[in-house]
Amino acid sequence: MHRKLHPRGHTRPAAILVCVMVVLLIVALTSAQTVQTMLLVRRADEQRSRIRQVRELVELGRLSLAREQVPASGQLELTVDGQVGRIRFIQLESETPSPRFRIVAEFPAHHEQNQVVATWETPQ
Repeated sequence: MHRKLHPRGHTRPAAILVCVMVVLLIVALTSAQTVQTMLLVRRADEQRSRIRQVRELVELGRLSLAREQVPASGQLELTVDGQVGRIRFIQLESETPSPRFRIVAEFPAHHEQNQVVATWETPQ
Protein backbone atom coordinates (compact mmCIF):
# COMPACT_ATOMS: atom_id res chain seq x y z
CA MET A 1 0.00 0.00 0.00
CA HIS A 2 1.11 3.42 -0.79
CA ARG A 3 0.55 6.33 1.48
CA LYS A 4 -1.15 9.24 -0.01
CA LEU A 5 0.85 12.40 0.61
CA HIS A 6 -1.02 15.55 1.44
CA PRO A 7 -0.22 18.65 -0.47
CA ARG A 8 1.84 21.24 1.34
CA GLY A 9 -0.23 23.30 3.82
CA HIS A 10 -2.79 20.59 4.60
CA THR A 11 -2.78 18.78 7.91
CA ARG A 12 -3.78 15.27 8.61
CA PRO A 13 -7.09 14.61 10.41
CA ALA A 14 -5.24 12.73 13.19
CA ALA A 15 -3.07 15.77 13.91
CA ILE A 16 -6.15 17.99 14.13
CA LEU A 17 -7.79 15.50 16.49
CA VAL A 18 -4.70 15.45 18.75
CA CYS A 19 -4.58 19.27 18.82
CA VAL A 20 -8.28 19.47 19.67
CA MET A 21 -7.86 16.91 22.45
CA VAL A 22 -4.91 18.82 23.92
CA VAL A 23 -6.88 22.07 23.87
CA LEU A 24 -9.89 20.38 25.50
CA LEU A 25 -7.63 18.89 28.18
CA ILE A 26 -6.15 22.31 28.95
CA VAL A 27 -9.63 23.87 29.10
CA ALA A 28 -10.88 21.09 31.41
CA LEU A 29 -7.91 21.46 33.78
CA THR A 30 -8.27 25.24 33.84
CA SER A 31 -12.00 24.97 34.52
CA ALA A 32 -11.42 22.55 37.40
CA GLN A 33 -8.85 24.91 38.89
CA THR A 34 -11.23 27.85 38.51
CA VAL A 35 -14.02 25.97 40.29
CA GLN A 36 -11.67 25.07 43.16
CA THR A 37 -10.55 28.69 43.45
CA MET A 38 -14.14 29.89 43.53
CA LEU A 39 -14.98 27.39 46.29
CA LEU A 40 -11.98 28.55 48.35
CA VAL A 41 -12.98 32.19 47.91
CA ARG A 42 -16.53 31.38 49.00
CA ARG A 43 -15.28 29.48 52.05
CA ALA A 44 -13.00 32.41 52.97
CA ASP A 45 -15.93 34.84 52.65
CA GLU A 46 -18.05 32.66 54.94
CA GLN A 47 -15.21 32.49 57.47
CA ARG A 48 -14.77 36.28 57.40
CA SER A 49 -18.51 36.66 57.98
CA ARG A 50 -18.40 34.33 61.01
CA ILE A 51 -15.41 36.22 62.42
CA ARG A 52 -17.25 39.52 62.01
CA GLN A 53 -20.34 38.08 63.75
CA VAL A 54 -18.34 36.71 66.68
CA ARG A 55 -16.59 40.09 67.12
CA GLU A 56 -20.00 41.76 67.26
CA LEU A 57 -21.11 39.23 69.89
CA VAL A 58 -18.03 40.05 71.99
CA GLU A 59 -18.85 43.77 71.73
CA LEU A 60 -22.45 43.07 72.75
CA GLY A 61 -21.17 41.09 75.74
CA ARG A 62 -18.88 43.97 76.73
CA LEU A 63 -21.82 46.36 76.47
CA SER A 64 -23.90 44.05 78.71
CA LEU A 65 -21.09 44.04 81.28
CA ALA A 66 -20.75 47.82 81.14
CA ARG A 67 -24.49 48.16 81.81
CA GLU A 68 -24.27 45.44 84.47
CA GLN A 69 -26.88 43.38 82.63
CA VAL A 70 -25.32 39.93 82.84
CA PRO A 71 -28.00 37.24 82.49
CA ALA A 72 -28.58 35.10 85.58
CA SER A 73 -27.99 31.97 83.50
CA GLY A 74 -24.53 33.24 82.57
CA GLN A 75 -25.21 33.00 78.88
CA LEU A 76 -27.15 34.72 76.17
CA GLU A 77 -28.21 33.22 72.84
CA LEU A 78 -29.07 35.44 69.90
CA THR A 79 -30.14 34.77 66.35
CA VAL A 80 -27.77 36.43 63.90
CA ASP A 81 -28.20 35.97 60.14
CA GLY A 82 -30.52 33.02 60.74
CA GLN A 83 -28.01 31.22 62.98
CA VAL A 84 -27.75 31.10 66.76
CA GLY A 85 -24.82 32.86 68.39
CA ARG A 86 -23.95 32.41 72.05
CA ILE A 87 -22.33 34.74 74.56
CA ARG A 88 -21.16 33.14 77.80
CA PHE A 89 -20.19 35.22 80.83
CA ILE A 90 -17.72 33.40 83.08
CA GLN A 91 -16.95 35.08 86.39
CA LEU A 92 -13.25 34.97 87.24
CA GLU A 93 -11.64 35.10 90.65
CA SER A 94 -10.64 38.63 91.47
CA GLU A 95 -8.57 40.27 94.18
CA THR A 96 -10.46 43.51 93.65
CA PRO A 97 -13.97 44.27 94.93
CA SER A 98 -15.38 44.54 91.39
CA PRO A 99 -16.09 41.24 89.65
CA ARG A 100 -14.05 40.15 86.64
CA PHE A 101 -15.54 38.29 83.71
CA ARG A 102 -14.43 36.38 80.68
CA ILE A 103 -16.70 36.69 77.69
CA VAL A 104 -16.77 33.71 75.36
CA ALA A 105 -18.59 34.34 72.08
CA GLU A 106 -19.41 31.42 69.78
CA PHE A 107 -20.82 31.66 66.29
CA PRO A 108 -22.64 29.64 65.15
CA ALA A 109 -23.37 28.16 68.56
CA HIS A 110 -24.54 24.71 67.46
CA HIS A 111 -22.14 23.90 64.61
CA GLU A 112 -18.83 23.02 66.19
CA GLN A 113 -17.19 22.12 62.88
CA ASN A 114 -17.49 25.64 61.45
CA GLN A 115 -17.69 27.47 64.75
CA VAL A 116 -15.64 30.58 65.49
CA VAL A 117 -14.89 31.32 69.15
CA ALA A 118 -13.56 34.58 70.56
CA THR A 119 -12.83 35.51 74.18
CA TRP A 120 -12.33 38.75 76.07
CA GLU A 121 -11.59 39.40 79.73
CA THR A 122 -12.26 42.43 81.86
CA PRO A 123 -9.00 44.11 82.87
CA GLN A 124 -7.70 43.65 86.41
